[in-house]
Amino acid sequence: VVIGILIAVSINSKYNANQNEQKIKNILTQIQKELVIDIKDANRIFNVKMGKDSISRKIFYDTITLEQFKKNPYHLIITNNYVSFTTQKGGYNRLIQNLENLPEKYSIILPFLNDLYVERQNDIDDYNESIKNTVMVENRQSRYKNPKHADYLLGNYSRDESIRYSLNDPFRKNRTHLYMNDLNNISIAANDYKVEAIKLYKTIDSLLGTKTKGYNNS
Repeated sequence: VVIGILIAVSINSKYNANQNEQKIKNILTQIQKELVIDIKDANRIFNVKMGKDSISRKIFYDTITLEQFKKNPYHLIITNNYVSFTTQKGGYNRLIQNLENLPEKYSIILPFLNDLYVERQNDIDDYNESIKNTVMVENRQSRYKNPKHADYLLGNYSRDESIRYSLNDPFRKNRTHLYMNDLNNISIAANDYKVEAIKLYKTIDSLLGTKTKGYNNS
C-alpha cells in the first residue's frame, strides 16, 4: 500500500511539473509575440524621427520656401504632435505572477526581463512624458507670445500672410530644437529597447527549442 501511494504521488508530481512547465512555455511564447509588436513600434518611432529630422534641418537652415510651405503646410509644422513608445507587458506580468513556479532552467531570462521591462522602461516613461510635455505645454505657452496668433489661425489674414507668419516665427527654431531633442531621446531609447528585445526573443527561442525567424544578428 505504501509503495502504491509513493508511486501515485510521484506520478502526480511529474504530471504537475509537466503542466507547470507547459504553462511557463505558453507565457514565454506570449512574451515573444509581444516583443514582435514592440520591435515593430520601435521601428515606427525611428521612421518618424528620420522623417522629422529631415524637415527640422530645413527649418534650422532656413531652406523651406514659401511655395513649399503652401503645398503642404501641416507636413512642415513638426512640433504640433508627439509620438510615444508603448511596450506590451501582458506576458511579463503573467510570468512575474508565476515566478515561484519557474523551473530553474528558465531563470536565465530573469536579468533580460529586468533590464527590458524595469530599467529601460523607466527611461522610456520619462522620455514619453518629456516629449508630451513639450507639445502640450511648451507649444501652448508659446502662443501667448504673439497677440495675433489666433487671428492667423482663424484666417483673419490672407493665406500668404499666415504662411509668412509661420515661416518667420522667431521662436520656431527654438521649439523645433527642443522637440527634436525629445524625439531623439525617445528614438534612441526605443532602438536600444529593440536590440535587447531581439536578444530576449532569441534567448527564449533557445529555451523552447524553436528557431528564430527574421531576426539576424545585425
